[in-house]
Amino acid sequence: AFCTIPSIRGKMRSKPLDRIVTEARQLMADGAFELNLIGQDTTSYGYDIYNAPTNEKPGLTTEGRKARVNSDHNLVTVPTPKGNLTYPGDLLGLLHALNDVAADFGGGWMRLMYVYPTYFTDEMIDTIAQLPHIVKYIDIPLQHMSDRMLQTMRRNITKQQQADLLYKLRERIPGLAIRTTFITGFPGETREDHEELLEFIDEFGFDMMGVFQYSREPGTPAGRMDLDPDLHVPDEVKAEREAELMTLQQEIAFENAAFVAEQRSQFDVLIDAPAPSDGLSELRSSGSGPRDVADNGEEMRDPYEGTILRHLGRCYHQAPQVDSVTHIVSAAPLTPGELVRCTIIDSDGYDLIARPTAELERKVTLPVVG
Repeated sequence: AFCTIPSIRGKMRSKPLDRIVTEARQLMADGAFELNLIGQDTTSYGYDIYNAPTNEKPGLTTEGRKARVNSDHNLVTVPTPKGNLTYPGDLLGLLHALNDVAADFGGGWMRLMYVYPTYFTDEMIDTIAQLPHIVKYIDIPLQHMSDRMLQTMRRNITKQQQADLLYKLRERIPGLAIRTTFITGFPGETREDHEELLEFIDEFGFDMMGVFQYSREPGTPAGRMDLDPDLHVPDEVKAEREAELMTLQQEIAFENAAFVAEQRSQFDVLIDAPAPSDGLSELRSSGSGPRDVADNGEEMRDPYEGTILRHLGRCYHQAPQVDSVTHIVSAAPLTPGELVRCTIIDSDGYDLIARPTAELERKVTLPVVG
């Protein structure tokens, strides 16, 4: 209802599975550890070229979907160094294929982005939960949580259906991080619609969230609606609502980061790049998490002690460029692309501050004088 991309680029077209696998293998052979899977609607992968079933097709039951997944015409043969492998020609098959690629290279992060809630199935949830190299992270654009606005946006889903899916995802995929995006100021949005969205965000507590102000795109149904003075939302109102949404999300995110630091949680952190060494003192003074207290409540040495280097990295729940980052303070240099087990020792707003766990656990042995 509001996007001109389909009219410019045409209907969604799935890239053949063998091409994706070949590209993934090449990227990992070149040193990549993380691959981000993105499309206009990732959940609908394969429905056009492999006749893969989606919930978009009316009257398709779970049993019918399984039957079509297992049918011969829906299976895709992919050449690999281990020989030809066969996968279903849908998102489930794609996830299995990429998980196999990561396994062949000794590990990797395969991240799923832009997953529409409308067509998300139980089989997809189970597959993400079970495959070790599929990152427990989902970017799921919800756009709104008011039934009236979802209908106006032609989202083909209700608030309750979206809420049920979100809670099911959290229940069935341990440690799952959920990112979403919302649109504020869509034509016809009222203060009540906005308050309903705020209420749900506060209730659910998204791990990451973005907000976009609606911008008119000529030639779209929403663009024509926006020309109606009774439906148009003024720019100043859009800005005010965006600020309210992001202020709430900031409170949630800051609290989550501080909690992770308080728990001294451990994560594998992917090192992205070195950071300016002169920022360490500023970073330390701005942090809000724990210092000098061990898990058992006893005093411990300053976790920053001896750190002279700082690197930028990310935990699995931090997607590149759009999410927060993890600042790693260390006594030894770390290599970009390296995966380092770290303990979260502090937080700085959205960001986490970590130190290699091995450095924190290192003990000084004194000579025994007899």
